Amino acid sequence: MIAARRIVTARIVGGAVGIALLGGVALACTAIVSDGDYKVGSACSVAPDDGKCALCLETTCCDPFSACLDDPKCIALQKCTADCADDACRSGCNGQYPSAVAKVTAFDNCASKSCSVCSLAGIGDPCATDTECASNHCLGRWCSVVCAHDNECLGNLVHGKNIAGQKNACIVNKLDVKQCFPGCATDNDCSNFAMTTCQSTTSTDGTNTRVCSTSSPPPDGG
Repeated sequence: MIAARRIVTARIVGGAVGIALLGGVALACTAIVSDGDYKVGSACSVAPDDGKCALCLETTCCDPFSACLDDPKCIALQKCTADCADDACRSGCNGQYPSAVAKVTAFDNCASKSCSVCSLAGIGDPCATDTECASNHCLGRWCSVVCAHDNECLGNLVHGKNIAGQKNACIVNKLDVKQCFPGCATDNDCSNFAMTTCQSTTSTDGTNTRVCSTSSPPPDGG
């Protein structure tokens, strides 16, 4: 069905159904039926603050995604593969829900073909090199950009969230440079960024927020 590519499963991110790209890229859809942490929806919607990947998926791949969301077995297959780390695990999930494989594959093919931005990490997502980031700038641990306001730090997900399902923030670092930092709610949201914890600070817009940082008080520029 789907090899070890980034676009592989559907998850809830920030309360919306999403496509997991190394942890989750969101596609906002109307929640109709809830199945634990997974929701079945049918009507794609676009929010003004959606990230680039979410916006592309919502406008380009709504039909195949909705077809999957309308099928409980497709949701179950996506849920099954969400935590798979290898093809053997994914093959096992395919065997449990064979009738849903075609629908998941159709959406994956659409997203892979039409939304190349979704194969890149968004602002506030983990990275090792600039080329892994849609912003083409890896700030040591996460994708970032130089910013002036929080709205310039939108992640790839629905409502501009990062893969932890949190809003990023524009922060003045120790070098007096304004840069985007990954938003967080708990230390667990910072687990992808070595030696960082989730710390309270104030953004350039004067908003009280929490970001992943190595210093206390934050930030330190990543």
